[in-house]
Amino acid sequence: MSSSGKILTSLIGFNGVSILGNALTEFAIPWLILEMTGSPLYVGILLGFKFIPVFLSSIIGGGLIDRFGSVKTSQYSDLLNFFAVALIPLLFIYDQLDMSLLVILIFLSAVLDSPGRSAKDVIFATQLDVSDVAREKVNGFNSLVESAMDLCGPLLAGVLISLYGVINLLWFDAFSFLIPVIGLLLLQKHLVKPPRQGNRQSLREFLAGFTYIYEHKQTLIIVILSAIISMALSVLLFLYLPIFANQILQSPIDQGIIMVFFATGTMSSTLLYTFLGEKFDYRNLLSFGYTGLALSIIAINFTTSLWPFAIIIGIMGLFLGFSGPLEATYLQKHVPENMRGRVFATYGGLRQLLVPLSMPVVGFYLEYMRPMDSAPDVMLYMGLLLLAVVGLYSFKFRR
Repeated sequence: MSSSGKILTSLIGFNGVSILGNALTEFAIPWLILEMTGSPLYVGILLGFKFIPVFLSSIIGGGLIDRFGSVKTSQYSDLLNFFAVALIPLLFIYDQLDMSLLVILIFLSAVLDSPGRSAKDVIFATQLDVSDVAREKVNGFNSLVESAMDLCGPLLAGVLISLYGVINLLWFDAFSFLIPVIGLLLLQKHLVKPPRQGNRQSLREFLAGFTYIYEHKQTLIIVILSAIISMALSVLLFLYLPIFANQILQSPIDQGIIMVFFATGTMSSTLLYTFLGEKFDYRNLLSFGYTGLALSIIAINFTTSLWPFAIIIGIMGLFLGFSGPLEATYLQKHVPENMRGRVFATYGGLRQLLVPLSMPVVGFYLEYMRPMDSAPDVMLYMGLLLLAVVGLYSFKFRR
């Protein structure tokens, strides 16, 4: 393996550790809130606060990356995030954790996490520029590792919650932020440095990522599609499913089993894309994948037991798995190198814009209007919305 290949492999490995830690946390936080309050509304409100800073940091995150470098931004973000996440179990152990502190820590963790994740994307894309490996294969392998971590994380989380309690999961996530910091310190002298701009920052430069996306209509509609998918999946995986597992199935292990089916589906389709992605036009694949995803989201609305839920969510993962590397390949090919920090960060923020708006609304709906035991139709509406936007994308860009 060439030196650039080894560096890419190392970067993928560090990213995988981070993904595993986040998978455990995303599983643990809703269960922690339900144990503390028993309220779907509180779950929705606190998860909404988790996603608000993702959008806010997109305004400044890209500028930080372009100005100070992707490596430093990633390292400082992960280091500060370690302290933010570690405070949650630490305060809980000493009986000092209340809902207001939990909101602050969740908010702070998300603010610090978003620029760091965008910085890792820039590091990876820059290293990929000097590699002789096909982008589709490397992006597919990266997504395959992420899917593998998504497969292991929920089942491990369900087992650990049953054995040791929810709060202990958060320690792993906190320490997982230190591994990429150490890894980048060891790799830093071998990494290709992306172009950097001057030290002054204007509002116009901060908004350059938004301007670029707005002026490139295909990128804009892909962002809209990604935002709807992110909203639907975030509501399903972080709100709807934990409440379903807690109140209907009454088993964290069952939630882990469902997530294993989902991750198996995403990993399978990612593996296929890794080896066959170069042979297909990305627009046809996006339309096909997003249509199947929309129909799966609609179908999940009508499931009320473990195994039908698990099977449908596995099919959903099959349609979702190749969309991530497809979007990454599209951005890497079309975004100028000196704009990547701002555009990647803006893209990451915009695709999460609908999540903090939808979480409290869905939480209120599930608690006061259509509780989980009365067959709520939340996922039906989200699936129909996605299907309509997929139709618009196919009409405009596949002719």
